[in-house]
Amino acid sequence: ADALTTDNRTIEVIEIGNPKLTTLESEHILYVARMLACNPNIRALNLKKHPLRDASFSVLLESGLARNETLETLCLSCCQITSTSASNIEKFLCQNTSVRHLDLSNNRLTDEVAAGIARGLAQDSAIEVINLQNCRITDAGLLQLAQALPRAKTLKELRLWGNHFGQGSGEAFRMLLSGDGTD
Repeated sequence: ADALTTDNRTIEVIEIGNPKLTTLESEHILYVARMLACNPNIRALNLKKHPLRDASFSVLLESGLARNETLETLCLSCCQITSTSASNIEKFLCQNTSVRHLDLSNNRLTDEVAAGIARGLAQDSAIEVINLQNCRITDAGLLQLAQALPRAKTLKELRLWGNHFGQGSGEAFRMLLSGDGTD
């Protein structure tokens, strides 16, 4: 990460998922965040199966993602992010100008994060694909996402497989897909 903070003109994709050695404090995320803040050539970052947890996600957002304007793909699948990060995910979507593909699958996000994503989608100006598969979102959160979709300016694909659809969200998505929903 230190080497990628200066003079990198060739590396565009970073994949450091599934680390075998980590620390409880996840100090290495500071280096990754610094790399994102300093390096305009990074287009994709994959941290899949990285035990970020909520505190490290906050550091990554504040110190790296908020300062990067070129990252297009961000994979945070299986990163132990929970509903505690709801406000940070919403903040990320509200400030996002470059990330087009966001993978938050297989995290314990629940309805609180779904509500934050729903609010953030109305302000996001770049997201085209969000993967929320297996995130423990129930009918209430899925319904909020369905209601937010007409206001999402750039979203083309929303992956929700493995969540807990109920009658309300099922009907809302059916109406959206059939064209019977709002605009």
